Amino acid sequence: MNKPVTFEQWLRSESGRIYVVISSLFTLIFSAFQVLKLFGIERIPIPTFPASDKGWLKVNYSIQVAFIAYVVFFTAYRFSKIKYAEKTTPNEETIWQKLELHDPASERHKENTEEYEAENQEAWIKFKQGANKVIKQFAWFWVLAWFSWLVHYIYLLVHSLDFLTTDVAVRNLLNNVNSLMFVFLFMTLTVSTSKYGALFWSKLLCSVLVMFGIELLSYRLSGRNEVVALAFTAISGLFASVALASFVGSINSKFINVPVWLIPILYLYVTLP
Repeated sequence: MNKPVTFEQWLRSESGRIYVVISSLFTLIFSAFQVLKLFGIERIPIPTFPASDKGWLKVNYSIQVAFIAYVVFFTAYRFSKIKYAEKTTPNEETIWQKLELHDPASERHKENTEEYEAENQEAWIKFKQGANKVIKQFAWFWVLAWFSWLVHYIYLLVHSLDFLTTDVAVRNLLNNVNSLMFVFLFMTLTVSTSKYGALFWSKLLCSVLVMFGIELLSYRLSGRNEVVALAFTAISGLFASVALASFVGSINSKFINVPVWLIPILYLYVTLP
């Protein structure tokens, strides 16, 4: 596993600088189009393509896909993963001692030091294996969260280009899968998930698929009623907001060392429609 770096150190790296440039360009382009729409884009001598709402969506989704694709293929996949669960360093064992998960003043410790130390070492190994498993889970879910986000926006872009007909249920399914990844990330940061295997995570994913089946069936049985479609879309949007807000709240920790100024910005993003 690579040595962890702080957010500021990562920004100084080549990957961080590229990220800043691309995200800044994205923000500037997005803000420029918002200003143009606010003051009347039809009165400004620019190509007519982005002037319509449909044209604007094409431009917006294209920028989103390009930005998310960069994160998926050039940043997220590089997230460190632990190959060996037993791997450790002397510094980590020192942290274990400072956590005082053992009782150094116990009578058994005084009577049989060797036996106590052996049990303490075994406890450390189990703790380290569990912690490493959680880190591996977080790393995988981080990549899957960005990848599912990319698939979602590719679908929206393809639909805006009229390459396929709209399907509200499919759109909500992609949104729910992406939101579920943020729920998984939230759980790895707040719950002891080392004991959870692939079967547990698969059950949660199946619940989203079941929801998709219920939505698809309800929508078709109701004769494609718009109220039914709107209800499921609202539930999907609420789920996404809660999932993302929970994840943002979980990374607001002194152990993760996220800059204080970044947390309000992330919460602001969560509140955007």
